[in-house]
Amino acid sequence: MGAPCRAGLILSEISLILCPKKGNWLADGFLALPYAKEVAEAGLVEADLARAGALVSIIGVREKPARIDERRFAYGVLRVSFDDIPVPEWVAADGSRWFGPYEEQVRDVLTFGRHVRAAGCDHVAVHCLHGRSRSPAVAVAMMADALGPGREAEAVSRLMTRSARPGVAPDPDSVRRILCNPGVIRLADGIMGRGGALERAVAAGVPLYAAWEGFWQAQCLVP
Repeated sequence: MGAPCRAGLILSEISLILCPKKGNWLADGFLALPYAKEVAEAGLVEADLARAGALVSIIGVREKPARIDERRFAYGVLRVSFDDIPVPEWVAADGSRWFGPYEEQVRDVLTFGRHVRAAGCDHVAVHCLHGRSRSPAVAVAMMADALGPGREAEAVSRLMTRSARPGVAPDPDSVRRILCNPGVIRLADGIMGRGGALERAVAAGVPLYAAWEGFWQAQCLVP
């Protein structure tokens, strides 16, 4: 297991957690849990996940909160609620209202990551419902924040290459299904003052990102 992480030193000494059950996957201490409701029914924390010192739990606005034994995470749990859209609010054709990430929520995530790193946490887990868009976006933003300016491409690479490591993922193709929520990426880039560097790195390193962003642009939901 890697030594405790301090701000600015995280990732270089973070060890990998073996993949929990149900096809979950992880990269450099940041974990996304596909099918979070199924995992929640199993108690969420499997033996391998128990090594995570902190958790960011992302659910949709209309979803029931994941059942989490917060006592298992010594450095705390941050619960965030937003839907997988790239703008703060959207009214669909059927009249349903959807709520995407707000700047304050992304700022809270980055602040949480900084606090737990400074406290000595060396593994942070991140989950959403399917592990394809919201949680990877949050994870890569947290990694980019930890690595510092100029290393955005490295943060993306760490996220996208995790399935090549033994024991990380039972489904190597999962890495090719990652989308990354454009709203989270855009807001994180602005909060960290990266001048578009994180957005460009994600666009270059996540194969489906451009198509995902294009889909939302077609819906007039990307500024």
